[in-house]
Amino acid sequence: RPRGGILTGALLAALLIPGRVGANPSGEGVQPYIDLLKEEQLAPLEPSKGGTQPFIDAIRRKGNPGEGVDSTGYSEAIREDLQEKEAGEERPSGSYSERLRRGMGPGRAQTGAIDAVLAGKSDLTMKRDLEGIKAAAGFRIGTVLSRDYEASGGIASRPFDEVYGGGWNLDVTVFYEFQPFHSEIFGNFGIFGSASFQHFKGTGVFSLDLPKPWAPAETFGSESRTRFDFVSFPALIGVNYRMNLFRVIRPFAMVAPSAIAYLERRSDRSSSHRGLSFGLHVSAGASIPLDGLSKSMTWDLYQDMGVKHTYLTVEYVRLTPISGDVSFLVSGIYSGLTFEF
Repeated sequence: RPRGGILTGALLAALLIPGRVGANPSGEGVQPYIDLLKEEQLAPLEPSKGGTQPFIDAIRRKGNPGEGVDSTGYSEAIREDLQEKEAGEERPSGSYSERLRRGMGPGRAQTGAIDAVLAGKSDLTMKRDLEGIKAAAGFRIGTVLSRDYEASGGIASRPFDEVYGGGWNLDVTVFYEFQPFHSEIFGNFGIFGSASFQHFKGTGVFSLDLPKPWAPAETFGSESRTRFDFVSFPALIGVNYRMNLFRVIRPFAMVAPSAIAYLERRSDRSSSHRGLSFGLHVSAGASIPLDGLSKSMTWDLYQDMGVKHTYLTVEYVRLTPISGDVSFLVSGIYSGLTFEF
């Protein structure tokens, strides 16, 4: 016979033979194939305390008949297993970045970005906002000065230099400058105000050098034991203009009327002298930028105090008298620092 006919006949014979596969032994009907497979290969499911036992637990118990069924979920079992492993080890402390930094080893620097810039070990650069500069402030000190103070009306018996000498004396000025116009290219125009303090010490001088009665060839000398202190407080308000030449040097010029209050005190019981004089202050000089000398200092001044530029200032000053019982004539060099905000 042909092969197709043989296979067809075998299939029909199998279906017609009564047995367990084709019919239910109880005679109630044909049993589905999947039910028969469960009955022969899987053990009956036992109910758990909380209800129907999960299918995965039944399979686990069938593979390990001697073990009980774990009532916890699979994720909880994994979590407990991880906790048991970590119990015997020291858990890492600190944030994730700190643990990474510790992993770099002791040879790696642990400084911030700003520290690296200040140390010159970074490609980054500090950026200061140099726009909107509206003011400047600073101080100056008299370095090399020539003074000629004269009292009018015959109230002085000796020249000023003979009493107080011609050496260096304390002369300090503090100032503030408001800048209604400022340009990093064209320079700035400012309204300037300052206050100064000057102090001189000297010894009184006799008008006559008296001889000693017991030794006519000798004298007592012209120096008195009386000590003198002369202090003056110049104050001025004026205008100035500071130019900008290639941002390397900034020449400036200033003019202002000046009022000088003064006081002379003596160590004896004689009365002191005080008064007020006026003069004209004119100066010219140059401001030299110091921003590039120290990056760390420049950044600290900018961050803490808002200083945008720092200058070394050197200027020639001339004060000429206008009125007053004491005429103040001063010329010389002042130097100091200027800070722009």
